[in-house]
Amino acid sequence: MHAKKALILTLSAGALLQGCAMSAAQIKNKGLEFIHGKHINLIEKNYAAADYLVQQAGNNLKRDQLIKAIKLIDADAPQLSSDIASITTEQIGQRFVQLGYRVDISEVADKSDTSFAQSPEQYNAPDNIVGGTYTHDDDSFTIHLRMTKVKTGNVFATYSYTMPMTKQIRDLAEPKAQIMSIDSNWDQ
Repeated sequence: MHAKKALILTLSAGALLQGCAMSAAQIKNKGLEFIHGKHINLIEKNYAAADYLVQQAGNNLKRDQLIKAIKLIDADAPQLSSDIASITTEQIGQRFVQLGYRVDISEVADKSDTSFAQSPEQYNAPDNIVGGTYTHDDDSFTIHLRMTKVKTGNVFATYSYTMPMTKQIRDLAEPKAQIMSIDSNWDQ
């Protein structure tokens, strides 16, 4: 009887302690998060931004109208480009497609993804443009989106959101290297 009671207590304690333990995968993820910073789910953030834009646009946005996604502009350095400038509006464009809108993401799509990267001649002139700017500092990264009617230039929907400046975001926001030509007629 005493042995049976001890066995039940041991099994119960083991079951309770198992709930307190972290799996190897959880430990690895926490370690990576500690080293590299929190992982941001960009797709989730950008899809939510697209949903807000559609809601705010109301009757200004029709499913038969063409939306062109363009790269975001770094407000502090407009001449520079980064991966996040394209990734953001590509993902927003993909969400618009899921919601039933016609979207041209040829300017921002990953050129190796032929399912979305269609040539511009396959589209008519766009009715609307989705684009915007981004700003950043050491701690945060803010995206300012806007939807504009091409014919009038009127902005009919805007949405801004801020994310912590993690290593992931910092890497995507890093300006791309640009090739510049130097005039060979310099005075010597």
